[in-house]
Amino acid sequence: MAQLKLELSQLKHDIMSALKRRAILALMISGAIVASADSPNQVASSPQPGQFSSQDYKLLAKAVHGNQMEFIFGQIGNEKSNDPSVKTFTRHILEDHQKTNDSLNQLIKQKDATSPESVYIKDTRLLAQLNTLAGPAFDKSYMDAMVQEYQSAIKDLEAVSAASKDGDLLAWANQTLPVWQEHLQMARNTDAALAESANGNG
Repeated sequence: MAQLKLELSQLKHDIMSALKRRAILALMISGAIVASADSPNQVASSPQPGQFSSQDYKLLAKAVHGNQMEFIFGQIGNEKSNDPSVKTFTRHILEDHQKTNDSLNQLIKQKDATSPESVYIKDTRLLAQLNTLAGPAFDKSYMDAMVQEYQSAIKDLEAVSAASKDGDLLAWANQTLPVWQEHLQMARNTDAALAESANGNG
């Protein structure tokens, strides 16, 4: 276990350095990145749920995580890719996720809660993998990853819509879900266009 924690600590350090720590910290709601070797599915650190129920706070944590990660992935794609279609995609999602971040912050403040930030271990590993790539190889792997990331984020957001008992959180989820679904479709279209171009059909 000690060796695993050491490896994870080094991994986080390498990722943060490679992806420009100050840029990523600016994207996070409070600038905290947490990954637990003992609990890889941990979604909250130092939780203060305020007026949220325990169940709704857990749902909120997943929503916050999804938005944070899509923002970070958007920044990475915007910095590393030179493909116009990927650039268009990343600029679009960055703008939308900034708006979502603002609305989440407003909701959390309204409920006298703290933001339950975290980055899953699986996300740090994916970030490390993408950071080793460049050019068309990066573009295709990146868009493949974005399709999977949005599928996961939408699944979590749908869980909020289905299970939340908090009217404000439910309204936020229902308003945000179509935006993320649009991002998923855009990711699929961009990914398919890259595959077609690579096959010589573009």
